[in-house]
Amino acid sequence: MFFYLCLAVASTFMFRARVPVLTLFFSALVIVGLVAPNHSAAFVTYTDPILFEFLMGCLIAELLAGGRLRFGPVTSVMLIVTGGVALAASLASSDPAPLRVIYWGLPSFLIVLGVARGEQFFNFGALRVATAIGDSSYSLYLTHGLVLSAIALLFRVQILQALGGLPFACVLFAACLLAGWLCWRYVERPLTSFLNRQLRGPVSGTR
Repeated sequence: MFFYLCLAVASTFMFRARVPVLTLFFSALVIVGLVAPNHSAAFVTYTDPILFEFLMGCLIAELLAGGRLRFGPVTSVMLIVTGGVALAASLASSDPAPLRVIYWGLPSFLIVLGVARGEQFFNFGALRVATAIGDSSYSLYLTHGLVLSAIALLFRVQILQALGGLPFACVLFAACLLAGWLCWRYVERPLTSFLNRQLRGPVSGTR
């Protein structure tokens, strides 16, 4: 939420320079966190290198909106494959927090960049499950922590421990996806439609 607040402020007062300004601001915060570490929850949150991963998403959006992604389908596929391989390789790393942006952020950046451009050449919309996950991604982002906490309670009382590591991880993954989709379908989408009607007013019959 801190990131979205900063993005909203930057977009309101310095729209054209919002990405460079956010980059400088978040870089300063991360440097402070590395140079003078503090274990308070607020300090850790506002200086977390994960802020750079949000910035990568902003950069892709800016490039896409400005028509500056001009590579072809082969490059798109190569980016997706490279990012996927790098992401899989990162599973073997110890993933220290300061290097998270390298282990997880950069591979994800390559995948999203390839997919964002690849939409010009490939019909990703035909992948209905993937589209549903994409539509519900924000609800998934908001609910997955609650789902993981709830299932962890079941794990502690040994209801799910018999599954073992990988099957249990798959259960967690599926439960998070399902909860995110249900939240999007029955909470986020109706609420968004309601707010749009209230803010925009009646839509003309010709439209």
